[in-house]
Amino acid sequence: LFKDLRYRKGELDALMSIGNLYSLKGEYQKSFEYLEQATILLNAGADNVNQAGHFNSIAGDYYRAGNVQKAMDFYNEVITLSRRREQRTVSANSLFETARIE
Repeated sequence: LFKDLRYRKGELDALMSIGNLYSLKGEYQKSFEYLEQATILLNAGADNVNQAGHFNSIAGDYYRAGNVQKAMDFYNEVITLSRRREQRTVSANSLFETARIE
């Protein structure tokens, strides 16, 4: 529906929610199908304000699925974005997560 209405933020939120639900169920492959679509929208500017937070959530899902490299890629992107936007809390959280992984 959001896609038909061309409401990108709504489509993004729906994709993130569905992806997160599959992740909670442990169905990571299905989760990533939705999260990859969400990533495309995020990179296209669907939600610049919360982009770092969404990427942080996606990174956590990849980490829980055992894909450490993909998680690190997203955490590093979060650090870059949050520093650029002076979102110190988000940056600190991602730095902590990357240190914990390494």
